[in-house]
Amino acid sequence: MEAGDFACVHQGRDIFNAHLQFEPGAGRDLLIQHNRGGALDEQGTIVRLVGDEGATFYLIDRAGGNLRRLNIGKPHSRPVQGHQVWLGPTGRILSTLVRRPGDDPDEGDLVAIGPGDDRPREVARGRAFDHVAVSPDGRYFVCDVNPTAEIVVGAVATGRVRVLCASHSSLGRPQYTHPHPFFSPDLRQVLFNSDRTGLGQIYMATVPEGFLASLDE
Repeated sequence: MEAGDFACVHQGRDIFNAHLQFEPGAGRDLLIQHNRGGALDEQGTIVRLVGDEGATFYLIDRAGGNLRRLNIGKPHSRPVQGHQVWLGPTGRILSTLVRRPGDDPDEGDLVAIGPGDDRPREVARGRAFDHVAVSPDGRYFVCDVNPTAEIVVGAVATGRVRVLCASHSSLGRPQYTHPHPFFSPDLRQVLFNSDRTGLGQIYMATVPEGFLASLDE
């Protein structure tokens, strides 16, 4: 940042939707989304978002080496949505999964995965979780849900989830119609997008006193 310089440390044919994220603890690793089988045309327009394998994730170090694949997505789990985030400084990743007709209704849609895990483990269930973010310490998550576009908050340890507010977003094709909620650093506010007025705007909801503590019980 100080030098204003940059360099390419990694590249690949089907990582055009990489959602790069630095691990927020030690800051040594990068999380990369791999859209296996995806394709671009000569102008760089996406013509196939993913192939039959679907998307998965892997880690590299910030110099571009030490590639470690995570056992999430086919064949280890249901397909990933492509909405994932580092679980605070734990070295693990929180991800939402796609729910399809015929899937086990008792299988949760929000899971966690880390290097060396055989498969993801369930964190929460009972909602169609979509875009997800976490608190800096990795204890709580905030997410929008389909089809209501409500903003929910949950505790990673207990899996308990409560509705914080209604976003009134339309969940249409433009990204500004997707809430994409996230916490303020002090966890007192949640910021999100909404096109409730017909225009995409940023809104902020206050987290009530005792709300997060109630999720730990």
